Amino acid sequence: MDSATWIGLGTLLTAIVGLALVVWQLRQQRRTMRAEFGNLYIERYWQIDDDLLLERKGSKRHRQHRHRYLRLFEDEFDVAKLGFLDLKQWRAWHGVLNDTGARELVRNDLQVCDPKGDSFRRLRACIAQHERDGVGHDVRRCEGSAVT
Repeated sequence: MDSATWIGLGTLLTAIVGLALVVWQLRQQRRTMRAEFGNLYIERYWQIDDDLLLERKGSKRHRQHRHRYLRLFEDEFDVAKLGFLDLKQWRAWHGVLNDTGARELVRNDLQVCDPKGDSFRRLRACIAQHERDGVGHDVRRCEGSAVT
């Protein structure tokens, strides 16, 4: 091989290594972004939970905090659909709706906070799927994630 071929191979190898590093960095950035979104939602959840504990059940402020919880859940569907949440974390959060008691509480909150039923479409679709299918469903096939 002549020197031009060696220079060409060296350039190609450098380009391949550079591209691999860019791909690795993009994956790391995406992983970091997912962790940041997850932490943000955990922080919001605990703030809402703390606020709920300070209010008398049935009060206007208590209902407002329950509405915030429903909004958080609905937002999580949006962010998960975009792929901005870690799949294992989203499975755990979504899995709360596998529990009949928890689902009943959410259904009651929906009735109180949104009696017309014109909000929280993703959450309502997910609950309807749980009730129709009678079992938990895979978050990747959740009808709540399909609602636009």
